[in-house]
Amino acid sequence: VPGLFYFGDSLLDVGNNNNLDTTAKANYPPYGIDFPLGPTGRFANGANLADYIAALVGFPLGIAPFVNATNADIVNGVNYASGGGGILDNSGSNLGKVYSLDDQLDNHDSIISRLNNLVGIENTTELLSESLYVSYIGSNDYINNYFIPNNTALRAAISPQTFATFVTTTYYFQLLRLYDCGARKVAVFGLGLIGCIPRELYLYPPTAGEACDDNINQAVEYFNTGVQSVVAALNILPGANFTYINSFAISEAPVPAGVNATAPCCVVSTSDGQCVEGSTPCTVRDAHIFYDDFHPVSIFAQAIAGAAYSGPSPSIASPYSISQLI
Repeated sequence: VPGLFYFGDSLLDVGNNNNLDTTAKANYPPYGIDFPLGPTGRFANGANLADYIAALVGFPLGIAPFVNATNADIVNGVNYASGGGGILDNSGSNLGKVYSLDDQLDNHDSIISRLNNLVGIENTTELLSESLYVSYIGSNDYINNYFIPNNTALRAAISPQTFATFVTTTYYFQLLRLYDCGARKVAVFGLGLIGCIPRELYLYPPTAGEACDDNINQAVEYFNTGVQSVVAALNILPGANFTYINSFAISEAPVPAGVNATAPCCVVSTSDGQCVEGSTPCTVRDAHIFYDDFHPVSIFAQAIAGAAYSGPSPSIASPYSISQLI
C-alpha cells in the first residue's frame, strides 16, 4: 500500500495530544521506557498498535502524527488518533481538549488539501484510493462517557442497546464521510473487553465469582454488533472494501501462564488510571497484559496487530484480514 491513515484514540495515538490542554497525555516517563525515542505520547512502554500495523504493511518507521506531519511524511499517510477521543464529540471532554472522530476527519480534509497542492489532485486521488485506513475508536464513548461513574442519569435514561445504536449510527455517517473523501480500503476495529480492563475493575468491582464487569462487556457487544452492520452497509458502496476486526475475540484469547491480566505494570494514579510521572514500572513488562489501567504492554499490542493482519477470517477478521485487504 502507498499510504496508511489512522483514526482512533490512545490505542493508536503517537503524539497528537502532547500540546493539547488535556490530562490524556503520555509524553512523560515511564511511558516510552522501552521505545528508542523515549516518551513520545504513545500510551505504552514501547511501540503501540499503530507502529506494529505500520511495520506489517511496509512502514517500519511508522506513520507521523497529524500535529507535526511534514510534507515528506504525509505522502505516506497520517496518524490522526487522539487519546480520549470518541465517536461522539462530547466523549472524553472530561479529560480536556482531545480530537474527536469528527475533529480527526476535519484534520484529514486539511491533509487532503495539502496533498492536492503537493502532488496534484490526480495523484492524491490515487493515493487515497489505494491506501489503507485503520479506525479503532469507541472505547471512550463508554469509558469516558456512558460508564463515567457519576453518569448515572444517562444510564438510567438510555439503555445500552439504544446508546449503541446512536453511537454506531453516528459512526456510519463518519465512515461514509471517509469514503466520500476517497477511502476504499478500511479496517474497522470493534471494541475489546472493556469490562476487564484494570480501570473498570477498580471503578466497578465485579460481583463474587466474576472476573470482569459483565454489564460493560454486554454494552460493548451491542456496539460491536452495530459496527458489523455498519461495515456491511458501507460495503454496498461502489469499490468499497471495509472489514471488521473482532477485538473482542482477540482479547478473549487465553492469557499465557504467568502473565498478570488484572494489575497494571506501572504505578497508576487513582484519579485517572495513567502511569504516575517518573514512577518506576514493573521490571518484566511482558509478564503483564496492561501497562497502565487501560493500555496493553507492547508485546500484547504486537499480538493484536498480528491477529488483525493475518486473520483468520471470519472469526477474527471479516470479510478480510488486513493482509487480504491490502
